[in-house]
Amino acid sequence: MNPGRITVDHQIMGGVPCVTGLVEDLVEISRFDAGTAKLVPDDTDIAAAVGRCLRARGWTNVRADVPSGVTARLDPAASTSSWPTWSATPCAMAPRQ
Repeated sequence: MNPGRITVDHQIMGGVPCVTGLVEDLVEISRFDAGTAKLVPDDTDIAAAVGRCLRARGWTNVRADVPSGVTARLDPAASTSSWPTWSATPCAMAPRQ
């Protein structure tokens, strides 16, 4: 097989999670815009929300230094699912050779 073809295939496959995450985010945003989805904010412990987000992504080696007891009005469902998806989606592309 052509080595250049393998690199291109790897780059395309590496980009799929990025595009998938972006599409999912756009669909969710459109639901909020259309009024078919609603945020349900509640007082949420920021340290706990960040910890859930990191664990949901499998980022066990990342340490977030967030003081406990700090709260914000967040939708708990959104804080564990999609709000940071755009920054957390693994977009590893093969280096150009």
